[in-house]
Amino acid sequence: MTKDNQTWGRHILTDAASPESPWNPLMRPATDSLVQFGLPISPVNRAVAANMSVLKSEPWVRGAAIRGGVEYMQARAEQTFPGATKSLVSFIWVIPPYTSQRLAVNISN
Repeated sequence: MTKDNQTWGRHILTDAASPESPWNPLMRPATDSLVQFGLPISPVNRAVAANMSVLKSEPWVRGAAIRGGVEYMQARAEQTFPGATKSLVSFIWVIPPYTSQRLAVNISN
């Protein structure tokens, strides 16, 4: 196991706020939303789908909100960490609740 994988595993298992954590109560509804709209299950997609504004939105809006939120978060990660969008660093930047919750106002309005 690589050092990055160990760091990622520690983050998932110790931070219940992470959408990837099995301790997070939003993991199942977020995953259900991704499956319902045929979106890939990835850390970024699940983080955006676990956003309360997305989960509370009308079902017909939810798919577009997830896709738009993911594009926005990936663009922000690319802007913050140029060339590292697919790396563990950018995923961890996108996933914390304070980052994805700031997205809430943009998605719901």
